[in-house]
Amino acid sequence: MPDATQLTCGICGESVDDRRLLAECFSCDRIFHLNPYSTRPGKDCGDSILGPTLGIETYCIECVEAERNAMLPVEAPVEGRRRFQRVDD
Repeated sequence: MPDATQLTCGICGESVDDRRLLAECFSCDRIFHLNPYSTRPGKDCGDSILGPTLGIETYCIECVEAERNAMLPVEAPVEGRRRFQRVDD
């Protein structure tokens, strides 16, 4: 976790007074806003997930979006065209 001079979000660039409102991205190691409280308002520049082995994993929004884009199909189907061809036996 950063020291007192590094309490700045690496995504939006805003400073933070409370280090509990920051998290470190598991993918790129940047520090970003992540509100740990569901009952209090706060800023989120990322997300957290329950990982398969490491417990809670935190990711900045840029890494989340990059992962989502990587999962998109490379070539979208042509409008009105079926993806699969029907085969009659």
